[in-house]
Amino acid sequence: MVTIPMGDVRHSVSSATPRRAQGGHSDEGWFSLLHRDPVVLFAPQWEIEKPASALWSVLDGVSDRVAHLVVGPSWFIHERRGIELAALCHELQRRFSHVVVTASCATLGEAAVLQRHDVAAFQCGVSAFIRDDFFTLNPVRRRRFDAIYDAQWADYKRHHLAGSVRSLALIAARAPVPELHSVRYSLRARIAVRHATWLSSPLGLTKKRWLRQEEVNLAYGQARVGLCLSRVEGVMFASVQYLLAGLPVVTTRNLGGRDEFFSAPFVRWVDDDPRAVADAVDELVMLDLDPQAIRDATLTKIRQHRSRMQGWIQGVILAEGGQPGRWRGEWPAGLPNKLREPKVRAVDVLAEINAIDRRR
Repeated sequence: MVTIPMGDVRHSVSSATPRRAQGGHSDEGWFSLLHRDPVVLFAPQWEIEKPASALWSVLDGVSDRVAHLVVGPSWFIHERRGIELAALCHELQRRFSHVVVTASCATLGEAAVLQRHDVAAFQCGVSAFIRDDFFTLNPVRRRRFDAIYDAQWADYKRHHLAGSVRSLALIAARAPVPELHSVRYSLRARIAVRHATWLSSPLGLTKKRWLRQEEVNLAYGQARVGLCLSRVEGVMFASVQYLLAGLPVVTTRNLGGRDEFFSAPFVRWVDDDPRAVADAVDELVMLDLDPQAIRDATLTKIRQHRSRMQGWIQGVILAEGGQPGRWRGEWPAGLPNKLREPKVRAVDVLAEINAIDRRR
């Protein structure tokens, strides 16, 4: 099975090749410790698929206690993928009998698929975990472009649909696995967007292949509209990042849950046609919508999703006899972006967990 990572990982500047710790495990990974006592962890699906991952090392290291792991699916969950992810979760729980696995899904329908296959699941789209203090309104907006498309250079992102947008900026990273990027599609897309300005490129067209989060946010400030053009995906983090930066969005009809964070006044849904995309961009440019109103509407939807995650975490902690700590009250400040950036080291996570025992 080909696993497609959740959203776009290009905003990290970490090494793409994980270092190895003793015993063959990766030294670091994309996951986070949400609570120490009881142990509550979050990880994207691809981290639980790799027995040599740093996450598995942490799970081995807490075998003397119950640990709860909430998993973010890597891709839209239909029936077949639900069966595959359920089998993965069940196998993980057989390997780690002390671990309780729950899935955080973008839509109620996806959660229901997993529940039918005996996996605990609730609705909370992982785009709700984007740091809204990282992606925010730029005090000085120099709008050079009508639209920006921030997406992996992969076939399913359908860059050719942006081909009729007159003034276009692109942020692109290489597809995470070769199967997602065909030479034939790349040539077609390159021709369609040959007039675009590349802000980062995996094709050697710019000095930068990767942008830091602050650079991405500054790039959004140079555009008037954000584009979301894939038909099906896991998560398109950029869709929410645009909105937090005050950009309205043009989107194609899609599966994967990004619509959960959209508000109709600030979004246009269009057919899979370059002219329809360009016309919607022109309309939103002419409307010149209030960036603060766009951000505020998005934060309202984000809080709804976060409240479900926070309620789940509080319930787990209380059921295990623990104290909610930072999970009491407002959503905690300073959490990892997307609950997985920056990378963490397994030894540091285990040290933080074990510090509780030393203080007792």
